[in-house]
Amino acid sequence: MGGAHSRTPNSRDDRSAVRAPSGVPPRLETGRITGHDPSQLGARHLLALQRSIGNAAVGALLDREPVVQRLPMEVKSFEGAPLDTEDVEAITDSVLNGLVYGDYGHVQLLLADLRVKDPKAWADLDEFVERMRPRMAATRPKRAPLGMGSWRERPRPIERNVHRFWAGGPMSEGTKANLLKMQEVVTRSEGSGTPWRQFLWTSSIVNRQQDFLGFGRKNPLNVQLNELRAAGIQIVDMDKEWNSMTVAAVGTGEPRTDVEEKGTRWTREAKADLDDKKYDKVKYLSDLIRLVAVNRFGGVYLDTDIGPGALNLSNNELYHTDPEGEIGHHAPPFRVPKDYQRVADDAALGDSAHERVARHADNMIPVLNYFLASRSNTKHLGRELSDLFERDDLTSGMASFGRLFVPMDRSMQEKPTPYAPTQQRVTPWAAALAWTTDVSQGEG
Repeated sequence: MGGAHSRTPNSRDDRSAVRAPSGVPPRLETGRITGHDPSQLGARHLLALQRSIGNAAVGALLDREPVVQRLPMEVKSFEGAPLDTEDVEAITDSVLNGLVYGDYGHVQLLLADLRVKDPKAWADLDEFVERMRPRMAATRPKRAPLGMGSWRERPRPIERNVHRFWAGGPMSEGTKANLLKMQEVVTRSEGSGTPWRQFLWTSSIVNRQQDFLGFGRKNPLNVQLNELRAAGIQIVDMDKEWNSMTVAAVGTGEPRTDVEEKGTRWTREAKADLDDKKYDKVKYLSDLIRLVAVNRFGGVYLDTDIGPGALNLSNNELYHTDPEGEIGHHAPPFRVPKDYQRVADDAALGDSAHERVARHADNMIPVLNYFLASRSNTKHLGRELSDLFERDDLTSGMASFGRLFVPMDRSMQEKPTPYAPTQQRVTPWAAALAWTTDVSQGEG
C-alpha cells in the first residue's frame, strides 16, 4: 500500500494538539463548546467532534480549521468502530476482513464511500484490493455476523451474470475478442468463492439476414456463435424466451397476454429494418433485451464493445446498497475512445487514470444504457418493462433509463432530479473496465 499505509491515523493530531486537562468529553450547546476551552481540545476529543459534526462545523467552533481534515465515513469498520477518511489503515484492515470472511457487501460499501470522499486514497486501496482478490481463499459470500461488517446495511446481492447482445450479421474480430477476453476473466473466477457466468443474447430471426440467404451462403455469425459457445459463453435465443416472460400491465398489475405476440412482431420488424440497411429498430430491440436479461437472471449488462480491462471477478460480487435493494449501477458516459482518453489524461482529476476515471464517474448522471447492473425482478425493472410493452411500436428505451436510479417514490420531474447517492448507483467497476475499445466507434 505504500503511501496509503504511511497515513497513520491520529499521528498528526497528537503532535499538534494539546490535550484537555479532563477526560470528560466536550459538549455542544447552542453552537458553543462547553466544559472545555476550545483551544485546549485534545486529539481524542477533536476526532470525536469531527466524526460527529464534520470539519466545517468544528472549524466554526474553533475559529480555525482543524489541522487534519477528516471527513466522516458513512460505513463503520468491520468490527463496528467509526471511521473517517484519514483512517486508511483501519479501512484497509476492514476491507481485508470482509474479503476473508466473505462479506463482499461490506467491501463494496467501504470502497464506494471512500471513492466519493477521498478518491486518491481509494485509488491506492482499490488497486491493492484487486491484486489481493485472486490470492484470497475461495470464500463464498456470507451473511454478516451480528453487529459486524455489513450487518446493519444488509446490502442485497446481485446475481453473478454478465449479459451481452448481438444479432444480425457477423461480429468484427474486435467484438468477438472482447467477449472471449471477458470469458477468460469469468473462467478464472470459477475457482474462487464467486464464480460468474457470461451470456450472449441473440435472435435466430434477426440472424437470418437477407444478405446470407440463397444457395451456399451462410451467415458467418453462426460459426462465431459456435466458437463462443465452445469457449464457455452461454448463448440465449431471445425468440424462444418471449413465451415464458411475465410482464405486468400498467394500471392493473395483471400479467399481459400479448408479450409473445409483441416480442415476436418487434423482432421481425427489426430484421426487416436491418435487411433494408436501417439500424434503429435493432437498437431498440437491444434496449429491450438488456432489460429482459437483467430482469430475468440478474447481473450486469455490457455492450459488446466494452472489454474486461483490469476487471477481476474472483472473490468479487456486486450489491444494491440502498435500503430497498432497488437502485442498480450505471457507468461513466464514454461514447467513443477519445472520450475515455480525454478523462484518463486529465491531470486536474488526479494522479492516475484510475483516480481520474473514478472522479469523472462520480460526477456524472446516468445517461448511457451501455452498462446496467441489478438483481433480478426489481420493481424498477418491472416498471420499465411494463411501460415498454404498453406501447404498440418498438421504440427506444434510452429516455427512461435514468428512472432506474431514482427511488420509486420520487419523480424524474423534480428539480433537481432526485438520483440516489453516488455511492449507491455508480458501478464499483468504474475504473476497471475498458469502456471503449477499437470497435467502439462502429459497434456495440
